[in-house]
Amino acid sequence: MKYGSQFEKVFKEAMKSPDFWLEDIQLSFLDSLLEAMNTKNISRKELAERLGKSQAYVSKTLNACSLNLSLKTMVNFSLALGLKLTLDLEDLESPVVES
Repeated sequence: MKYGSQFEKVFKEAMKSPDFWLEDIQLSFLDSLLEAMNTKNISRKELAERLGKSQAYVSKTLNACSLNLSLKTMVNFSLALGLKLTLDLEDLESPVVES
């Protein structure tokens, strides 16, 4: 994560909040999902068909308008791309932080 030194205190405080990490996970997931769609040449329309959902639902989700993704939604999107969602735990004491 990169940010200017003037924001260091704000980010350190925000990083204590579960909401910060939830949003970080969801945004990372959406980035990975879009990258996988691009790599596999899967359109939003095709993803919607694979999910059995409307194209509007998929677009809303991919545009990060609904950043309240459930784990089940994340798994469903992953499986629709032929991928398995995995979770990792990392030590909070040594996050990659650049100023």
